[in-house]
Amino acid sequence: MSLREPKRFGGKTTLAIAIAGLSLGMTSPTLLAQQDDEALTLEVVRVVAQKREESVFEVPAAVTAISAEMLANSGINDFSGLTSLAPSLTIQDAANTGNASINLRGIGTYAFSIGVEPSVSVIVDDVPVVQQAQAFNTLADVERVEVLRGPQGTLFGKNASAGVINIITAGPTEELEGFIEASFTDDDEYRINAALSGPIGNSAGFRLNAYTHERDGHITNLTNGSDLNGDEGFGVRGKLVINASEALSLQFIADYSERDVVGTAFTYRDIPPGAALFGAFPTFLFTDGITPGDANRNARLDYTPKSDNEQLMTSFKFSYDLGGYRLVGVTSYQDWSYVFEQDVDGTEFNIAGAFTGGALDGGIYQIGPFDADQITQELRLESPTDGNMDYVVGLWYSDANTDRVFNRLPLFVADWEAASGNTNMAAFGQLNFHLTDRLDLTAGGRFGREEIDVYFQDFAAGTVYDSDDSESYAVGKLALQYAIRDDMFTYASISTGYKGQGYDVSSGFDQSRADNPVGSEDAVSYEVGLKGSLLDGRAQFSVVAFLTDYEDFQAQSSKVDVNEGLTFKLNNVGELRTKGIEADFAAQLSSSLRFDAGLALIDAEITEFPGANCYPGQTEQQGCVGGAQNLAGKPLANSPDFKYNLGLTWESSPSGWPVMLFANGNYSYQDDVNFSLLANPRTIQDGYGIANFSAGVEGADGGYRITLFVNNAFDEQYASFIGDNSGFYGDVPVLTQLLPRNAERYVGVKARLSF
Repeated sequence: MSLREPKRFGGKTTLAIAIAGLSLGMTSPTLLAQQDDEALTLEVVRVVAQKREESVFEVPAAVTAISAEMLANSGINDFSGLTSLAPSLTIQDAANTGNASINLRGIGTYAFSIGVEPSVSVIVDDVPVVQQAQAFNTLADVERVEVLRGPQGTLFGKNASAGVINIITAGPTEELEGFIEASFTDDDEYRINAALSGPIGNSAGFRLNAYTHERDGHITNLTNGSDLNGDEGFGVRGKLVINASEALSLQFIADYSERDVVGTAFTYRDIPPGAALFGAFPTFLFTDGITPGDANRNARLDYTPKSDNEQLMTSFKFSYDLGGYRLVGVTSYQDWSYVFEQDVDGTEFNIAGAFTGGALDGGIYQIGPFDADQITQELRLESPTDGNMDYVVGLWYSDANTDRVFNRLPLFVADWEAASGNTNMAAFGQLNFHLTDRLDLTAGGRFGREEIDVYFQDFAAGTVYDSDDSESYAVGKLALQYAIRDDMFTYASISTGYKGQGYDVSSGFDQSRADNPVGSEDAVSYEVGLKGSLLDGRAQFSVVAFLTDYEDFQAQSSKVDVNEGLTFKLNNVGELRTKGIEADFAAQLSSSLRFDAGLALIDAEITEFPGANCYPGQTEQQGCVGGAQNLAGKPLANSPDFKYNLGLTWESSPSGWPVMLFANGNYSYQDDVNFSLLANPRTIQDGYGIANFSAGVEGADGGYRITLFVNNAFDEQYASFIGDNSGFYGDVPVLTQLLPRNAERYVGVKARLSF
């Protein structure tokens, strides 16, 4: 639980400084007592993790709340950066953002299909996104990010079986104010972000935000000298709040954004002797100037990959006071377009010409445009909270549709178009019984029905397949919470999660897949926790222990040989268990020094997965029998056993100076991970730590702020994905990798003017 900053400044620090800070925090109660109480008291953050605003201490669930100050001081500008502040959150990268996986406590979605929903729901201003690829966008003008860990289906729906990332953007202010912020880095990135907010008359308010950014790529394509994996985009958001009467409040939001990436391109990590493309063409034919290794930032591609996003999200929310009761409605519409193009073979070699004697030309590439839209309607009733019982009850409706076109040329041709639809209707409620002044019982449930449909036209084969299905579901939560004192709570809970059935929409789709959708995924989770304040509010903490079992986990379980067409198959592959301990701590060590820390110890493993694919080159002695292996007992992909973040923030106003000085540092570390669900020992990324530092000056009136920063200060090398490409190289394990921008040091300056 990362807690709201007591002032403007917040953040993390390096390991050595943070340990010193922790020591100070543990040995200085006398010193703290001598400081000004108000300056040292941490503000208790308020969250909407249970659909109404309340103290994070009073929520019987594991919640990490990340403030706008923490995002700014940690140098986080986009969604992927949240992993450095939420230890239980990891993201598995992919060339196609649609195949990237957002994981909480080791659980994510390992599927390529548009017909399968994510296990972690991403919600922006009360609206869940349709496809998880929509989440990978700029975090601009954000008030708070809430990371809710474990099944959240009771209040947030069926596609939240592993958790929720709830993003709340900033709203209108009571007085006219605004800012413009610009930043520049030595790796050729610029960002400009601006907002204007204030009242309209006596009964309305507005907020406008706009941003733009551009960054040159950090991978060099030696074929033509161009940069790859660069990033540019812009966005604009408007909010209008109207207090139509003393009882009625209306909110309108419109949000439009675009993001274009020249990539994402892999580089060679290792090329063993004897490797040859398709077992016939030695790698020296297309690797001139490339030195494989974990720091290799050179590639040779004859087809420039790209990932272009365009998104529109609109919503209308009303809140009506019914004499203590509150009726809330949220209506939304979103439209998302995504164009993905990839150099499949990852080389500049003329494969088509070599195979066809010159009849065809070029390498293998694929194009896959997506388009998704969704309408939602939520209506809920919130009771007063001053009685022996209070509740939130509601109704939900959503209708989502995703279309995709896929072309792969000139070899292993695939040419198809597909559409997948999902309609969901549900009733939900959560009741809190105040059994005594200190003991509460929470009981909730969600009962719903979903209808899914699919249409698939294979142009190459001249066939069309379509089908539909439906299923009812129920999830629930039961929690007991005890207030040890007014600012300290302990709880125990059991909750269930559900992720609906889906269609395996990919190359090789046929009527059998249409008639037999992949079955739903279920979860049951147990949690005990302790959270609250210490040292008269000068420190805050949270400790949670959990165990969650997943049945009928949905994942890609088999891959057909490349010579048969690069197809995949989605199944309910087995059972998973994730268990562990999560802890968070924050302390105001003095009037000018704050310490923050977060820790996740997680054991996420497969408990049942018979008939899984063998990893490339796996022998019978290594568990591959008859072309299959049993993954029971193996760890889940991209789930570190140990992950933490530490930080210090310092601020001071020297006597007589018209400015405030500040400095911030943060350090995040994660244990080694395996990127392969098949437990391939070659795709392991060793543990690594990233240190970021910043320092600057702010005007005493807050009118300006100048920050110098360095990210990945110690130039730590790491990959966000490692792939084994043995199938392309005659069963020789050639490894490729995705190197994120943050895998090398960069420095910059940021200036902000406010009024």
